[in-house]
Amino acid sequence: MIFDLDIVEPIKPERIVANLLCRVPRSYGHILAVLDTGSPSTIISARDALILRLSTNNLQDSKPISGFGRGQLPSKHFRNFIFFMKSRNGEAKEFKLDVSIADASGLSEDFRNSAYLLPSIIGLDFLNQFGLKLYVDLKNNTAYLEMNEENI
Repeated sequence: MIFDLDIVEPIKPERIVANLLCRVPRSYGHILAVLDTGSPSTIISARDALILRLSTNNLQDSKPISGFGRGQLPSKHFRNFIFFMKSRNGEAKEFKLDVSIADASGLSEDFRNSAYLLPSIIGLDFLNQFGLKLYVDLKNNTAYLEMNEENI
């Protein structure tokens, strides 16, 4: 099964993004997530959490997110986050993954506004858990994820 990715150039360098469909109860909508092979974990941004109305009230605190933005960002641990990706042949594949959700609720207005600018990220945990292979050809503007038949 092949999942096409988009290569976008808002600013250099290019970013590889995946279009995900969130299916968490009462939180249905699209997420455009940057594929970041430098990130060990998948993170739902504060902006996407707000748009999807993801409730973090009953979630456990998680390790603060660091490495981008202004210092560290508080986060919550969300078990079995459900999302779908559409394959090249039009099939929808469900994925369940533990993710971190950036939590900007307790931040000052300045830091909260900065947190809302950060994107959602698909990390290495997603690729490893589902046995996905990443193919990138920047010269020909092509990127996709391939899933082996035994992982479907």
